[in-house]
Amino acid sequence: MGSSFPLQLTRFIGREREINDATRALSEARLLTLTGPGGCGKTRLAIAVATLVKDEYENGAVWVDLAPISDESLLSQAVAKALDVKEQPSRSARESLVDFLDEKQILLILDNCEHLREGCRRLVTTLLAVTSISILTTSREQLDVSGERLFPVPPLSLPSRGYQLDDLAGIGQFEAIQLFDERAQLVLPTFALTADNANTIINICYQLDGLPLAIELAAARVNVLTVDQIAARLDNRFKLLKSDQRSVIDQRHQTLRAAIDWSHDLLTAREQLLLRRLSVFAGGCSLDEAEMVCSGDGIKREQMLDLLSSLVNKSLVSAITLQRSEARYSLLETIRQYARERLRAAREWSRLRDRHLKCFLQLTTEIEPRLWEEDQKLWLNRLADAYDNIRAALSSTLYIQVE
Repeated sequence: MGSSFPLQLTRFIGREREINDATRALSEARLLTLTGPGGCGKTRLAIAVATLVKDEYENGAVWVDLAPISDESLLSQAVAKALDVKEQPSRSARESLVDFLDEKQILLILDNCEHLREGCRRLVTTLLAVTSISILTTSREQLDVSGERLFPVPPLSLPSRGYQLDDLAGIGQFEAIQLFDERAQLVLPTFALTADNANTIINICYQLDGLPLAIELAAARVNVLTVDQIAARLDNRFKLLKSDQRSVIDQRHQTLRAAIDWSHDLLTAREQLLLRRLSVFAGGCSLDEAEMVCSGDGIKREQMLDLLSSLVNKSLVSAITLQRSEARYSLLETIRQYARERLRAAREWSRLRDRHLKCFLQLTTEIEPRLWEEDQKLWLNRLADAYDNIRAALSSTLYIQVE
């Protein structure tokens, strides 16, 4: 019964901790959603988890790829087809699906739910209410179903900043480095991780935020560029990181830009506006800073929190809320570069740059006299948070931007 899992042509690297944690989470909740930005490896992780646990379900596990479906009305039919549910003239596809799943023990995997979120939410709600199946979904945004458990898929492991390269065996244990090394050898069998190129490869993986898709696309260039040349060209990563392999079935995985386009195109106009404006920040920002720089001209100040929350939920903005006096929001560098391109194309760069400069000039003016007061540590921490933005603001004063 059902459909087979997607065939993988390359070895799955690492993720042992995530596989174990996601497997445990699935055992504790009937609905588990793997979330994260495009290219973070949600589908590969879902395949690994489902492969590991499928025998625990009496009626097995069934995979449904929703990426090719653009019409929510076809969602039930797609799931029914994957389950080999026969059409009944007098019943709707959803009714036939519910009848078929009644009293069955199945793991249903719905891959790529984000563009059909409302339809998936309704279908999943129905299936969980009237059947006993379990559901594993991948999406760039939670489905917002009662009882849903979220599992944000993190970047691949990387050495800590300032890592001292003592031996190659040690550096090779990090997942991002392993992935680059193995994928590079697929296109250039003589490629090897060496003491001479290790630091450059670390730098590449850092600049690519540990995102598997981006690292794979970068590694695929080693047959035409040196690793130093790859690292030097990452400021223009969207032209560099693309694949011409015809074996890549999902077009979103052929270029880094296409992977982010998919998420961007699902945003509302105001969300797109805020995303591109947030790209002016370096090292993140607070809510107050986002309001000061990004509000106006299409975004009301009172809308900022809801819009930021939505971008966080859609895996395009990261929020740090624990062990801090105030939350901070940031973009992965890859998403920041993408949004910066959009900002320039919209001819908003100069205006946002000036707002950013004004914001951090005001902040430093406020902080400077307080550095010798009782709460010095508080203000030093505030200054540390703003360091990257202050440096970026100062740099912007050295150039004249020609629009």
